[in-house]
Amino acid sequence: MHRTDSGIEKLRKQVDKVDSTVLKLLGKRLWLVKRIMRMKKAVGKPLVDRRREREIMSRARKTARKMRAPPKAVEKIFSTIIRESRKAAWLE
Repeated sequence: MHRTDSGIEKLRKQVDKVDSTVLKLLGKRLWLVKRIMRMKKAVGKPLVDRRREREIMSRARKTARKMRAPPKAVEKIFSTIIRESRKAAWLE
């Protein structure tokens, strides 16, 4: 095996670990969102909080810029996370 191939494999293993961590964190986030939705339903609060969603998006964009990640890509990812979390919580 070429040294480059070995280096690529090591990096891919690191990517796999990051992916696993991301999935665990998404699972935890979903669990938390479901708990929040249940609590809101119990007290008759609106299930969607657009102000909170805007805060999350703003924080994500700021963090992306600090990390030199593409803000538009991060915005799309967080938009999807929020939308899919809401859907999953509503289905419960």
